[in-house]
Amino acid sequence: MLFNLAVDLLEPEQEYYLQPAGPGRSRNASSMCPVGFSFGGDHLWDRFSVFVAFSDGSIYVICPVVPFGSLFQCESLLEIYNDAHTFGLMSTNSVATSNATYAISWLEATFPELQNQEIEGDSLSFSRARAYAVFDASLVLQGPLRRVGQSGNEDSVGRSAECEGRAVSFLYNSVSKDSILVTAWSGGQLQIDALADEIQPVWSVGSPPRLRLDSRDDILGLAMICESIACSRMEKLDHNAWLGNPPPLLRLAIVDLALPRRAESGYNISLFIDTLMPERIYSLHDGGIDSIVLHFLPFTSQTNGKDDTMRTPSVHPVLNTCQNGSASEPSICGFVSLSDSFGYSWIVAVTLSQECVVLEMKTWDLLLPLSIDMEKKNIQSVGQSNERDIQPIISKELLSGPKEVLVPWASQSLRAVAADSIEGRSTLHQYFKLFHETYVEYAHKR
Repeated sequence: MLFNLAVDLLEPEQEYYLQPAGPGRSRNASSMCPVGFSFGGDHLWDRFSVFVAFSDGSIYVICPVVPFGSLFQCESLLEIYNDAHTFGLMSTNSVATSNATYAISWLEATFPELQNQEIEGDSLSFSRARAYAVFDASLVLQGPLRRVGQSGNEDSVGRSAECEGRAVSFLYNSVSKDSILVTAWSGGQLQIDALADEIQPVWSVGSPPRLRLDSRDDILGLAMICESIACSRMEKLDHNAWLGNPPPLLRLAIVDLALPRRAESGYNISLFIDTLMPERIYSLHDGGIDSIVLHFLPFTSQTNGKDDTMRTPSVHPVLNTCQNGSASEPSICGFVSLSDSFGYSWIVAVTLSQECVVLEMKTWDLLLPLSIDMEKKNIQSVGQSNERDIQPIISKELLSGPKEVLVPWASQSLRAVAADSIEGRSTLHQYFKLFHETYVEYAHKR
C-alpha cells in the first residue's frame, strides 16, 4: 500500500494485492511470506519498479508504480519513452508491440508533457506524475526472477545451496549501470545478484483495477490484484525486448558473515546502503555491523572498458558486539548512514542502553573494528588500549534531550501576524533565540 500522508492518514492512495506463483512440492504457505520490499533506483524503468522478496528467497517485480504527484527528471522520461517507440512499436513481434503500446499510453497519461512535446531533454527540468491507471488491465507480478548459468548445486529460484535457513531481509541497490539485489538469510549469509537485463512494464489485460474517484472523475486512489504469469523454463525463455519476460539474475557472490552459532531461529540481519559509496553495503546483525564492498559490477565495468575478473566482495567488521566469540542478544536497535557534500561519510548506531555510536568511514579499507562491551558500557578498538582511543560514543543524556522542552505558546488573545511584518519578524527572532539556547547550546555543552 502507498499512502499520501499529506492528503489522508488512513486511506491508502494505491493498493497492490500480490498473488505469486502457486507453491510447488518444496514450497508451502509459510515459505511465501514477504520479508522485504524496495523501490528501484534511478535507472530506466527501475525508477517505476517495486521489488518484493519472500521468505523462500524468491524475488518478484511490479512495474510501473509511481506515487501521485512525484517528480521525475524529464531527461530520464524521454529515454524510456524513446526506447519504447524504437524497440517496442517497431518490433515485428505482436506481443512486444502490444506491451510497448501500453507503456507509451501510460507514460503519456502520467506525464502529459511527453505527448505535447513540452519536455526538454536536460537534467534540470522535471515533470510531475499525474494520477492515472490503465482502465482495462492490472500490473503483472513479474517473477520469480531466475538466475542465468544455473549449476547443479543450486535452485533456479530462491535459495542457493550455500545459504541456510530462510530469507529475512532484502535490499535493492543501484550502482551506475548495475541493479544489485541482496538477500540476507537467517543462517548468516548474503546472496548478491545483479539484474542481467532491463525491467519493462507488463500489464494483464482483462483484469481492470478498482478506482476511487472524486466528483470530477479524477482518480483519488486505486487498487488492483497483481498475479504472476507462469512462464517456461529458463533455457526456453526469449529475452528480447518488450516480450514481457521477467529479467534474469546474474549471481555475483555468496557472502558468509561467519556469525557465531545460535538458536534454530537464526539471525535477524538488516541491510543498508552507504549514502556516499553505493558499492558499499552495511549489514546489521546480532554480532554488530559489517561492511561489504562490491569490487565487480558487470555492466559498469563493461561500460568503463575494464576487463575486470569477478572479484569477490570485501567484508570488513566495523562494530563488534560479540564478546569472547559467542553470540549475544541484539544490542543495536538503530542504524543510519550519513554523508555530506564534502565527501565525508559516517555511520550512526544506537544501542539498547540508549547510547549513540558515531564512526567516520574514511577509506575503503576500514580501520580495526570497534568493540562494544554491553556489561562494562565502554567501546574500544580491537588491539588498541583505552588510553589511545578517542571515544566515538555519545552520552545517553544527550539522546534524551534537555529537561526543558520548547513548545511555542499560544493564547486566544494572540492575533495572527504576517511573517514579513515587523511584529512577525520579532516573534520569529524570539522563537529562534529560544530554540538556539534550548537545543543548540545544550548539544555543544554536552
